[in-house]
Amino acid sequence: MWPWAEVIARFALSGDVRELVGERTANAALIDASGQAVAVLKLHPTSEADDIGFESAALEHLAAHPTLSGRVPRVLRTPAGEAVIEQATPDGVRLARALTWLPGRTWTPSDATAEALRALGTTVAEVDTALAAFEHPHAGRLLRWNLVEAGRALDLIGYVPDADRREVARAVLQEFVDQVAPRLARLPWQVIHNDANDANIVLDDTARPGLIDFGDLCRAPRVCGLAVACAYAIAGRSAEGVDPWAPAAPLIQGYQAVAPLDSVELELLPALVRTRLALSVVMAGWQHSRDPGNDYLLASQDAVAPALQRLSTTQSSR
Repeated sequence: MWPWAEVIARFALSGDVRELVGERTANAALIDASGQAVAVLKLHPTSEADDIGFESAALEHLAAHPTLSGRVPRVLRTPAGEAVIEQATPDGVRLARALTWLPGRTWTPSDATAEALRALGTTVAEVDTALAAFEHPHAGRLLRWNLVEAGRALDLIGYVPDADRREVARAVLQEFVDQVAPRLARLPWQVIHNDANDANIVLDDTARPGLIDFGDLCRAPRVCGLAVACAYAIAGRSAEGVDPWAPAAPLIQGYQAVAPLDSVELELLPALVRTRLALSVVMAGWQHSRDPGNDYLLASQDAVAPALQRLSTTQSSR
């Protein structure tokens, strides 16, 4: 259906295409003659033009940081210098772009050793520290995945089909509104990656983590980016051990080695982790109700929802 050959030609690339799953965007990997993926191709609705511009500018800002080379994607341009082009498709005009492929393998729960979690915390801190100096007119966009806006998810709570999960998520989100949001608003804000979940962490051949998918970039206190990473690390091991908070400890240590948190940020972190998991539960229910054939939207829920229930009854041992 998608005119990938035309997109490849317009970016002066070559290779075969392997289509990938996505939430709203049509995605494909570009495979070279040796069978290696070398680029990711994306076709976006035209309504996402401002979002794409924001993401592309952030990636080009990160490209100027040598320590992040090979750890975040780079923007590829057409011979005319365009990062984004209009492309006719059977579904109407879409916006096409291309990024370098980050070589390696996607993070799995079995990768979550203490050493790997510390490295992940370091990577999240390095990326977000590099983004601290980045400014963009679209950075303040409304985004439901931005933790500072988590209270808005209460309006969608009815889309969570399971009653127990629904009530746990409601309680956590109400706690966020009443106790966390006012304190969070007083912290410094910056652009953060905001989506260090398993599918967006790539380990190279030395097990060094990189981050992909900058589509949920947002402006928020930096601790929110760490909270997202902790939430998914905990969810990935929610059935292991006595203390469900245990995977967060080395991740926080790795983050603090690069970007030490102050006392307020550390106090808010456990509630922000719970909030991210509650937000995921609600967003999955809402998005799947709008696109019931897209099981990708539910991919994380078997881990996320039980983790939220366990964290809601267990105090952080941080």
